[in-house]
Amino acid sequence: MYAFVLRRNNIRENDQLVSLYTWEKGKVEALARGVKKTISKNAAYLEPFFLIEAEILPKKETYQLVKAVPLYCYKNILKVFYQPCL
Repeated sequence: MYAFVLRRNNIRENDQLVSLYTWEKGKVEALARGVKKTISKNAAYLEPFFLIEAEILPKKETYQLVKAVPLYCYKNILKVFYQPCL
């Protein structure tokens, strides 16, 4: 499913809780295990303002993010919010 990354929160030593906005399910909190390890394949694509194709599995209390494939990065959106006022 397509998802837009909203934010990330550190949970444990190597895990993060990622807030995603999806078309099918709305706002979803997904646990990404092992993302903070240096060998993680999904770490670079879970930055805010990334449009990704995510594979999410339902678990007991939350969802678990298994795979993230980048589609587009909205890197210029930060320039709009952080321009100094003249």
